[in-house]
Amino acid sequence: MDEAQIRLTQVVFREVNQRIAEITRSQREPASGFVCECGQPSCNSVIDLPLVEYEAVRRGEVFIAATGHCVEGVDRLAETRDGYDLVAQV
Repeated sequence: MDEAQIRLTQVVFREVNQRIAEITRSQREPASGFVCECGQPSCNSVIDLPLVEYEAVRRGEVFIAATGHCVEGVDRLAETRDGYDLVAQV
């Protein structure tokens, strides 16, 4: 898969997660399962996060990815957290 397709998939997964956050907020739920934004279309990993943590991460320019899902040559590992990684585009 080429770099452009991976980046497009990351953006689509981020949009999905933004909708999940909106629904979670409207239902007054404290947490939800967010999809991995690694950019691999076949990935079906879910990352359970408190809504406030997701929103704090979203303020940065990073993607939420399942642990170890950093795509070499496209992303760089920005931070490892409990249960997930933050990756930034190269």
